[in-house]
Amino acid sequence: MGFFINWGVVPLFLIPALAIAFYAKHVSGGWLLPWINLKPVWWFVLLFVLPWIGYLVLVVNLLVHRNTPGAITGRRASASRS
Repeated sequence: MGFFINWGVVPLFLIPALAIAFYAKHVSGGWLLPWINLKPVWWFVLLFVLPWIGYLVLVVNLLVHRNTPGAITGRRASASRS
């Protein structure tokens, strides 16, 4: 029994994982600052290496923090424009 990587499918997981990790880095202000409970590096690992768990964690965290001011966008409630 050997190990086979389907290289045609790798971009389907790599591109969204990179996009979400870079968004998390941008919103949190760095690679070592958490965005909705996880550091951007761990978002990449979860979404690329363990996508079936990573996307579930992402959806749950987005639902849990949907009413928390600035948790998803990185903006503070006091910085909102009127």
